[in-house]
Amino acid sequence: MGVEAFIGWWSGREGGAERANYALFLTQFASALDLPAPEPADSQSTYRFEYPVRGNAGQPLRIDLYRKDRFILEAKQSRLRADKGEAMVQADLIGETPRRPGRRA
Repeated sequence: MGVEAFIGWWSGREGGAERANYALFLTQFASALDLPAPEPADSQSTYRFEYPVRGNAGQPLRIDLYRKDRFILEAKQSRLRADKGEAMVQADLIGETPRRPGRRA
């Protein structure tokens, strides 16, 4: 799937659930950018979903997508609802913060 097809597939969708969608979204995102798919999770995986880490208080946490020495990625579902007339302006992936239409940044 190319970048334009990826954008077309995911644009305008709302109401989904983060946990239900993030792995598919990120797998397709990697494919659209011509990156390898994340590896199956095992003790040797350095590029995977649900990478285990410890929080500041030592509690077990998980990172949605981790690639050693490259990046960490934490997915978040929008809380805006189309049925309430709310919409999110698509943000530039580099540097711009998403905002609600009609509001000052």
